Amino acid sequence: MNRPRPLRDSLWDVYAPFYDLFTSAIPDRVRQAYVDALRLSPGDRLLIAGIGTGQDVPLLSETAMAGSVVVGVDLSPAMLARAARRLRSSPRLRGGLALMDAHDLGFRDVSFDRVLLPLIVAVAAEPRVILREGARVCRTGGLVVIFDKFRPAGSPPSLPRRILNVFSRTVATDITLDPSEVAAGLPLRLQSDEPAFLGRQFRIIVYEKIFNRS
Repeated sequence: MNRPRPLRDSLWDVYAPFYDLFTSAIPDRVRQAYVDALRLSPGDRLLIAGIGTGQDVPLLSETAMAGSVVVGVDLSPAMLARAARRLRSSPRLRGGLALMDAHDLGFRDVSFDRVLLPLIVAVAAEPRVILREGARVCRTGGLVVIFDKFRPAGSPPSLPRRILNVFSRTVATDITLDPSEVAAGLPLRLQSDEPAFLGRQFRIIVYEKIFNRS
């Protein structure tokens, strides 16, 4: 896929040494909540698209992940280097990492039982493509879980939010997304949409893959 590379894509290597500090305000209980929303079972194949520095890896239950495989992808080599250290510190987890743009996942259809999209949809150049790719590689009946920031559903973004988004989207993230618009028409059934952090600004959204369609 030949996609123009936004400025913020090239900044993730710069952000990597400070990323854990930037996101330290998100409590572990919130991270654990979206990991638990995956409802992992032994033997599951899990994809974490946008694994970043691997902050979610220590939260994966070794019991639930028995016999399972964890694959993490990110477009930043510096982020992946930090994720690799976390993966090595959990030797009972089987898995690997790949340098990959989640807009164009290099996996076959229905390769995974669970797909986690943590703080990636709103930072992506094309959020819908990220979710479409996550749905494509998830098996029918599997789960796609998103943790990210979204505007209140069903209401247009306010003028202050739109103004702030001009800067925010350039350097990191879109704060005007409505997840129902991002997911419209994709082979996904909404299972839950729960506030997780800062009121309803950050939400945990769980979709079930309902049929195979590229």
